[in-house]
Amino acid sequence: VVALMAKSLCALGRMREAHDLLQSALALQPTEANLREASGVTYMSLGRYGEAAAELQRAIAADPELTEAHANLAVVYEQLNRMDDARALLATGLARWPQQVTLRFIAARLQRRGGDVAQAWEALSALKVEAGLALALQRDIEFELGWCMDALDETDAAMGHFQAAKGLSLAVAAAPAVLREVFPRQLASLKRFYRGATLPAAGMPQRPMPVFLCGFPRSGTTLLDTMLGAHPALWVMEEQPAVQAMLDTYIGFGLVYAEDLAHLAPAQLAALRAAHQRSSRDAGWDGAKGLIDKSPFGTAHLGLIQQVFPGAPVVFMARHPCDVVLSCFMNSFEINSGTVHFTALESAVELYCGVMELWALYRERLPMQQLTVKYEQLIAEPERSLHQLLDFLGVPWSPAVLEHARAALARDRIPTPSYHQVSQPLYQHAQDRWRRYAAYLEPHLSRLEPHIRALGYAV
Repeated sequence: VVALMAKSLCALGRMREAHDLLQSALALQPTEANLREASGVTYMSLGRYGEAAAELQRAIAADPELTEAHANLAVVYEQLNRMDDARALLATGLARWPQQVTLRFIAARLQRRGGDVAQAWEALSALKVEAGLALALQRDIEFELGWCMDALDETDAAMGHFQAAKGLSLAVAAAPAVLREVFPRQLASLKRFYRGATLPAAGMPQRPMPVFLCGFPRSGTTLLDTMLGAHPALWVMEEQPAVQAMLDTYIGFGLVYAEDLAHLAPAQLAALRAAHQRSSRDAGWDGAKGLIDKSPFGTAHLGLIQQVFPGAPVVFMARHPCDVVLSCFMNSFEINSGTVHFTALESAVELYCGVMELWALYRERLPMQQLTVKYEQLIAEPERSLHQLLDFLGVPWSPAVLEHARAALARDRIPTPSYHQVSQPLYQHAQDRWRRYAAYLEPHLSRLEPHIRALGYAV
């Protein structure tokens, strides 16, 4: 009963309550397999996949016939890029339960990741017609089928599968229509404010001074943060709610965002800094290393960031806009006020352009210390690009930054669609992928062209 209650709490988004409930129960029954399995699911919901793996292993040790523990552990191993562990678990799991759908799905995903696209396609197609599949699994199957078709250069079929996957993403999230209005309204308000004649005066630099790694989703920020995170003097906070903590504190003052940005008092700015630092420490930063706050959507809030942390370095990751918006459409995201726009290519383009217009305005109106790093150059000349970046940050060179694949494998789960890509050696086959899908992007080129040219790319 406790295990079911905990899973129900997780489904409602109340993961902390589920965790506390299970810890109390496990203190009394530490070898109860169902409690351990539920604890593993809770850690998965919290994004703590290393701890999830340990709990699920304990569950299997207590009850080797616990099917759900095997299935969830296969998911965890694949997300952690522990490929050998995943394959070994799948071999034993599928020998016992050959029809278990999660095990079959992860096996097909590993085939696709390993380059055995034809076998993956066959397995996924057989799985797709099974009755009673959960919507989330149907969504994931469609994404995998899309990537199989992309690998086979069947672009029309790939786009059909990705569109089906996006529809299922909306169904899984049960996202209200009003969600689409939130981010564009915020962007419009920020543009109005920063186009105004008078902006807040820059304050004094604060210490410690975070570095803000921005850009746009699918622009290469995960690759770059994995490289920087391998540096012994740096600590990367990946897409944690530290900027959101500042926004929440701002709204808690009864202020309107963005109209009241000009009225922030010194005590309020100090409270916003404290909110960011609390959130950073909650995420694991101990203050000993330089903090890099990686948040692609944080680009929209660089005005507030520069007010709270005057002079904070900004690293902007750029990639060809057509590749960015196409990748946003082709990948699976948890639905929120930003990613809901990635469910259609047209709305992905509109959001991208809105954020880039605000970025251009920030560069024009704010005295930012910023460096743009191009994804394509980082791939082609990683050492040169990273030398330039570390010089900009005032951090000494470390060859560890070139060992990004090893660093990725040493991390807990990477909570972005790039989790499996950054664990590989550098590759260029994702560069200019958009040209194979040019027919789908052609209607949007006039909208994207100013940003393509502004970033120094060719149409």
